[in-house]
Amino acid sequence: MPGGSALAAIGILQSTLGFGDEAIGLMLALFMIQDSFGTATNITGDGSILMIINRFFGKEKNGSQESTSSTDIESETV
Repeated sequence: MPGGSALAAIGILQSTLGFGDEAIGLMLALFMIQDSFGTATNITGDGSILMIINRFFGKEKNGSQESTSSTDIESETV
């Protein structure tokens, strides 16, 4: 099932651009394919930024920086 933004665009594609049923189907299929890549890029970028920030502001033990484990992060947020 396509996301809400794809469904909202159907009216614009039909009324303004004059797309038929076949073209709408193609546009929805293309949207679903590219949306997966966008989500993967977003998650990878968020993880990269987290690693960079953790490198500079992570906890220090015994004179060296140590990455924070997920259990440490969960206990701090709860």
